Amino acid sequence: MDADDYVKLLDRAFTFQLALVSHGNLGSDNFSKVQKEAKEIFQDIEGEHRPWLGRRSRDDRATDQRDDFNDMWEVLSGFALDDQEALAEWESQLAEHVSGSVADVEQQQRASTDQEANRSQRAQSILEKRARQQGR
Repeated sequence: MDADDYVKLLDRAFTFQLALVSHGNLGSDNFSKVQKEAKEIFQDIEGEHRPWLGRRSRDDRATDQRDDFNDMWEVLSGFALDDQEALAEWESQLAEHVSGSVADVEQQQRASTDQEANRSQRAQSILEKRARQQGR
């Protein structure tokens, strides 16, 4: 497909997306999805018509977004996503932390349940004691 045909195809797709956006029965979640798609197509059209502006295609933008994510991941975590040894170590540390957290939560729930049982048992014994004192 040559560049002119591709631009025509993008233009028709963009017109279709605009028609969808102007549809009255479109819900808010669908509207956002269609609006985002229309913006993507428009950026593709703009990039094809004016390449000197440096507008890139959708694939180029997706690749750049993945590269940016990988760079941010490396900055924040200290290792690259393709470093399998570091990733495995990180996953094991995360699993240990999560399992410890789960055990802590279960222990807190048991303690809370025990406290509630002791509280109700104590309240019952106080009521029985008062009843005996009052001669009932």
